[in-house]
Amino acid sequence: SDSSTYAEAVVSTQSTGEDKRHGYGTFSVIKDGAPFKQYAGGWKNDKRHGYGTFYYDESEHYEGEWYESRRNGWGRMYYSDGSVYEGRWDNDHRDGEGTLRLPNNNRFEGNWSKGQKNGHGCHYYLDRGQVYEGVWVENIPKCELAQPAEVIGEAVQNFMSDD
Repeated sequence: SDSSTYAEAVVSTQSTGEDKRHGYGTFSVIKDGAPFKQYAGGWKNDKRHGYGTFYYDESEHYEGEWYESRRNGWGRMYYSDGSVYEGRWDNDHRDGEGTLRLPNNNRFEGNWSKGQKNGHGCHYYLDRGQVYEGVWVENIPKCELAQPAEVIGEAVQNFMSDD
């Protein structure tokens, strides 16, 4: 066992005779001489699996679904700059429907593929009263589809009801 880690997790002996985390538990590492909880949630065959929360550091964490220690399914990622992504993940990448809210409350709602904006989406610039609705290819907007006044009115109404 690595002396730099502190683990309190459910451990079961598999048919191989090896001890592996399995079930629900927490995993901590020693950081600056003290235990730092890095993960709390489901385990399967010594990998994060099911629902759990992973702390990258004091300012970034992910809560959501895991498959073989990768973000997979629905989840919410809190970034150190104050941004929050909530939506679908596949193989550790934003993938499918999701919303990225920026620190100034501007946000993108739409489709993602391999971590990039791909397909239909709306970028709401609430700080300046503008919206861009269109199609993205690899994070680049390609064509606009919006009736801005109608869409921005909806965005403001949705934003006010988020609390």
